[in-house]
Amino acid sequence: MKKTLSFVLVAAMLLCMIPAFSLFAGELDLTTIDTPDELVALAEAANAAGRDYRKGETIKVTADLDMTGKNYTPINKGIFTLDFDGHTLSNLNVTVENPGGDVGLLAHRLENNNANGLITNVKIKNCSLTVKGNGSSNVGIIGYADRANVTNVEIDGFTINHEGAGNVAVLMGAKAWGFDSNISATMKNVVIDAPYANVAVVCGKVEGNDKFNLVSLSAEVTVKASLNDVANDTLFVTGADKMNVTADAVSATVTDEQDGKRTNYKEIGTADDLIALATAYNKFGRNFLGSQEIKITADIDMTGKAWTPIKDATFTLNGQGHTITGLSVTVDSTAKGDYGLLVNNLENNPGNGRIKDLTIKDSIITVTSTATELSTQYAGNKGVNVGAVVGRSNRGALNNISLENVTVKVTGVACVGALAGFREWEAPDDVISGSLKNVLIDAPDAQAGVISGYSYHVDGSISNFTAEVGGNVTDDAGAVKLNGATGDAYAKTEGENVTVTLKADATGCCLHTETKVEGKVEATKDAEGYTGDTVCADCGKVLAKGQTTPKLPATKPVTPAPTGDSVVALVVLAVVSLLGVAVFSKKRV
Repeated sequence: MKKTLSFVLVAAMLLCMIPAFSLFAGELDLTTIDTPDELVALAEAANAAGRDYRKGETIKVTADLDMTGKNYTPINKGIFTLDFDGHTLSNLNVTVENPGGDVGLLAHRLENNNANGLITNVKIKNCSLTVKGNGSSNVGIIGYADRANVTNVEIDGFTINHEGAGNVAVLMGAKAWGFDSNISATMKNVVIDAPYANVAVVCGKVEGNDKFNLVSLSAEVTVKASLNDVANDTLFVTGADKMNVTADAVSATVTDEQDGKRTNYKEIGTADDLIALATAYNKFGRNFLGSQEIKITADIDMTGKAWTPIKDATFTLNGQGHTITGLSVTVDSTAKGDYGLLVNNLENNPGNGRIKDLTIKDSIITVTSTATELSTQYAGNKGVNVGAVVGRSNRGALNNISLENVTVKVTGVACVGALAGFREWEAPDDVISGSLKNVLIDAPDAQAGVISGYSYHVDGSISNFTAEVGGNVTDDAGAVKLNGATGDAYAKTEGENVTVTLKADATGCCLHTETKVEGKVEATKDAEGYTGDTVCADCGKVLAKGQTTPKLPATKPVTPAPTGDSVVALVVLAVVSLLGVAVFSKKRV
């Protein structure tokens, strides 16, 4: 009996230690919110019950709520109205770690699905929202408002710190469609620090076709850092055509502390700009700039600069005729992956992956491959793919690209190209053009080509293209290939005014020229006049019988040709399989 009584007493004591709101949250009458603990309980109940919790209902706050020390988890998704009835929400400090998606001070997402999703009649004082990590998020009092709104708001003290990409605004990070209500707000002592996000005052991004109404706004906002120029570009909202503004009742003063010092990722004019673009894009991925156009505004010298290529690009890089000099990339050991001097993987699905009107000069990429098999169709990411411009192009486009004094050196099995290591699927309006001058491909064990080492389902065209490529590779028939290998009948690149000059190595000897018209070889000549079983008087190499190009040993090191006005331009296209090199190595005298 005594043991039983002791057990009951201990259990009672433990139960007394559990906060009542947490134990009985499911039994609380949350139709009105009277205390800070009840607001916490409301969010807990909504997150536990899911999307339809109190759908269409109005929950009223009946007292001021001081959230000091309270652990509040924002409502994940709600379809109800939270009416503060003019009361004050103060000292609510929310921190979210490593997000992706929607992040709100009160609600991550609020919806109006034939109901009434709304936060209204609230006074916010001395609150903060901190979003950590590299996620791309929509951030505000509501992260994402789907036919919902934040309206009739008074703010005195609200700080937003967001480390990631995405869209940030005081009221709503992003908004879909309209809502049959009017937005009105007053704001002061508001600070936003979001260096990699688009920032606005009312709404960071608008989606859908319906407009919504901003009828009253008086705002004083300080922006410490942002991706965009808030004062000039998106004072109220991104996509202002989606918002009706009553001008006489709307005023906002934005102090942009980064004005004049902001890194302009859309206009690249210096080496530091290019490095900053790559650093940010590699940090946040394709959500950072999406399919926007980035313009190079001046020649850029990267000599001596530590450089990491952009991993996955879906934007358009418009060189505007400028030159990038001195890129250097070294990959010590890899069994799979895409590697380029500028971009590792260029994609145009669903973005606008394109590099155009650009020259790369005096640059080198060196890759040591430990792969045992080549990338093939439907498995482009299986092996190692290396290109002077991009490692792999998936619906990406390379238009009017020129290379000069560029070396692609690959040890081991790989798909290697002067432009791209691996190309798959056709890019819209993809017409390859430009010139390759003094380009060296040193990849004796690779499958190589001028445009790409492998091409799958690329039914593109080529026009006004001149290539002079040389290196420690050569085709078994002495022919010059644009693509090292093709995956199917669609994988071809044809066109007019295409001239490819092949040199056996970087010594400038044994020139072999082919002119391609509409994809066919029309004329072939040996510029030095040599035929099979002869020896080059300049370099001493023996030409295999019936060949006009010497076969180089797979192990022979190749030194890039010297550059300068006194040197004849060296450019050699080479496409060779490992089998081809081995066969002709045996034939040399």
